[in-house]
Amino acid sequence: MNNLAKKLLLFGMVITVLLAVLMVPVHAEGEKETIVFKKSANEYLVYFEDICNNAFQFAIANDSTIPEASLSFVSSAKDGTEEGALNVAFIDDTNHPQADEDVYIWVKDSTDTTIIAAQKVDIKDNIIDDDIINLINTTTIANKATDRIKVDTTQTETTSTVVDGVDTTIKTGKIKIEEKENATYYYKLIEANDANTDAGKLYGLADKINNYSGNSYGKLKLALEFYDLYQKLMPEDAEWIKVNSGEILQPNDSKAGDKFIVYIREMKSSGEDIADVKLLECMREEAQGKEEKEEQVTEKVTKAVKLPITYDNPTLIVVFAVLIVAIVIVAILRNSQTRNPGKHSK
Repeated sequence: MNNLAKKLLLFGMVITVLLAVLMVPVHAEGEKETIVFKKSANEYLVYFEDICNNAFQFAIANDSTIPEASLSFVSSAKDGTEEGALNVAFIDDTNHPQADEDVYIWVKDSTDTTIIAAQKVDIKDNIIDDDIINLINTTTIANKATDRIKVDTTQTETTSTVVDGVDTTIKTGKIKIEEKENATYYYKLIEANDANTDAGKLYGLADKINNYSGNSYGKLKLALEFYDLYQKLMPEDAEWIKVNSGEILQPNDSKAGDKFIVYIREMKSSGEDIADVKLLECMREEAQGKEEKEEQVTEKVTKAVKLPITYDNPTLIVVFAVLIVAIVIVAILRNSQTRNPGKHSK
């Protein structure tokens, strides 16, 4: 083979390699983290990490090998009307009528540079919808009226006992279920402590979501993490305990400040089965009465009573009596001398 033939062969191999590289979709910055929110049966909002604060263009296809030049790009939409609303891609009947097929997305920034190419978007499993948001809201916002299981977490349970002759009143927390007719309720308590790390994370996430002040992407990310843990901790059928009198009491040995994840299940005679989760922070107030022993002490009290200075004074009466007796005696003696005058002369 002469030199010219070798050069032509080498040139052909280089061209082949270059064409193969150009035909492979290239992710300019790697795959972006996405969160998909399902608005309705076939309507989705796709949030992209890092780029949702800026407007962009995107295209949707159900085949990752479609040439980018043949795609139709449209502008991103806002996920709300309030200040700080984020830019999202949307998937609906207009750009993806086949809901059961895979979805791939291309994204260009404001300079028309492709920053995401043929990235697969999961719209079947790893999504968030209104049911999940509702579940999280009813968990993190105490006593909010919802279509799920309604409870009251403000009531308390009071018990009294006598220990070593001392009356002790104990007040603890409880959950009161607003029971429906033809429904049976079950529950399971999981303490959120160091031994149950997932329960501790779930409790912490509920508090974090309730106090979160960031954008909708951050809140949805927390919600997705919360729901994953909620599903992971869901009790098995054999673990549910039947609710008595519509009340779930905190454990007898619990202390003030102990925290529990409370799963509640509502099973209706119609076959409808609803699960919910609540948060319970234990309270415990103990009031002890004083031991009462009756001791009767007899005290002798001597009262000095001063009589008024009157003739009722005993001393005066005695003196007066003596004087009277003396006067009578003197009178008798004088009378006797008068009757016998000759007794001294003959």
